[in-house]
Amino acid sequence: MEVQELCYPIPIDLGYHSKVPMHDGQEPISKSCEFTGGACYYDGSSLNAAEAMYSLVNGGDKALWEFLEAYYEHVFYGGAFPDPKEYPAKLRD
Repeated sequence: MEVQELCYPIPIDLGYHSKVPMHDGQEPISKSCEFTGGACYYDGSSLNAAEAMYSLVNGGDKALWEFLEAYYEHVFYGGAFPDPKEYPAKLRD
């Protein structure tokens, strides 16, 4: 088995690292995070990862980045949860 055969995306988790708690009762997972530069409040979801993967499969990497940017806006600024990208054309009758 070649190494390339093992390299494919798997929708396991979509999460974030935050410098501040994002919901009541959230405790820091670390006091020293490489992403926040200090305390780290992390949260994630495998369900959200499936939505991101759906965007990748249907619209490619551009659609995935659009989904992730909208997800960031949702988490940190209260924007709407992003809709995953749909296939550009009907595949079956």
